[in-house]
Amino acid sequence: LRVLLGRTAKFFFRNIGNAIARLVVCFVLGLIVGLVFHDSQNTGDSQRDAQNAMRVLFFGVLMLCLLPYQTITLFQGTRQYFLLEQAARMYRPLEYFIANLAAEFTLITVCTILFVLPLYWLSGLNSDPGVFFFALTEFALIYLTSSTFMTLVANFTPNIDMAFAIGAFFSSIFFLFSGYFVLLPDLPTWMRWISHLTW
Repeated sequence: LRVLLGRTAKFFFRNIGNAIARLVVCFVLGLIVGLVFHDSQNTGDSQRDAQNAMRVLFFGVLMLCLLPYQTITLFQGTRQYFLLEQAARMYRPLEYFIANLAAEFTLITVCTILFVLPLYWLSGLNSDPGVFFFALTEFALIYLTSSTFMTLVANFTPNIDMAFAIGAFFSSIFFLFSGYFVLLPDLPTWMRWISHLTW
């Protein structure tokens, strides 16, 4: 595991352009969404303020669920080496996954912070520090879950095109059954179980 962690770190630093691009994209998207909803919670109408807060949170979740599509190409790029090393029984798949997850977790944490800071404070969400750190933790978990799911999709598909198609299919299903577009009680009874699979 230690060797895999070291190799994953080397791969990360050799591909530093990808990490920088992801960090910049996260910050810029957080800034744009924050500016679009700037002070939208201070209209004086409590119902409208609540709706605006829900919109900000939904767009935040949406962005963090779409950003991990970048990880598909990263995994597909190293897949052939993984398969060769796996055939030679150099390590178990779980060790490979843990090493990649550790490297990804660090980047995901920094990306989430860069995304949430402008989004949260510019849009005027609850200024209580405890609420902010709770939201930050939730956003980080959503990003980590989405990234892990995209890695799973990349593992089970033979090429990048199919990974993107299957990932888009599942993302669409997750958003459709998230309870934002159609309230869960309004779903047909036989479809309600799908809402428990979404994040």
